[in-house]
Amino acid sequence: MLYLINNNIVFNTEDRTLVMQQDEMSAVILSNSANRLLYELLYSYGQTVSRDSLFQNVWDNHGLVSSNSNLNHYISQLRKSLVSFGLSDKVIITIPKVGFKFSEKVPVMLMDDNGDTPRAEDKNERLESVYQELDNLTTEILSQTQDRTELTDINQQSLLSQNIAQSDDVNKKLLLSHHIKCFTLFVAFWP
Repeated sequence: MLYLINNNIVFNTEDRTLVMQQDEMSAVILSNSANRLLYELLYSYGQTVSRDSLFQNVWDNHGLVSSNSNLNHYISQLRKSLVSFGLSDKVIITIPKVGFKFSEKVPVMLMDDNGDTPRAEDKNERLESVYQELDNLTTEILSQTQDRTELTDINQQSLLSQNIAQSDDVNKKLLLSHHIKCFTLFVAFWP
């Protein structure tokens, strides 16, 4: 897989290289462990990857011994390699006692269709999740509204049911419009 980091660094998981897009002479060849570690961080772009997950996916699953010392050593190596391409050493963020994450302030894009896309780049999945949450909130609000308006008189209940049926569409549209505006603001300020 090919990843484009910061719009100018190509990371190739197949040949384990980091290369400036305009300068192929700048290639850095990563060790197998560093290659798998960078892949795990980019695959979970912007999300914290636990130490245990890194131990398992970078070392244990490949018959190697994992340790905090190994992890810290390879994180340091990756930071140095990325700094040599002009990135900050804070591009890989340490989450104390939890794990690490690749900074979402540095853009990362998948350059080919071979393999999985980074989870944070899967916009369709994120949108589906947001729409599902909007549906859940709308249903919950409407349910609470209906619960508060229970009436004892059968005629009033019948009249209310007709009114609710007519106003549900209006309420849903208003709520959806409000949530879309909130989502638009959320996306606009998403790092």
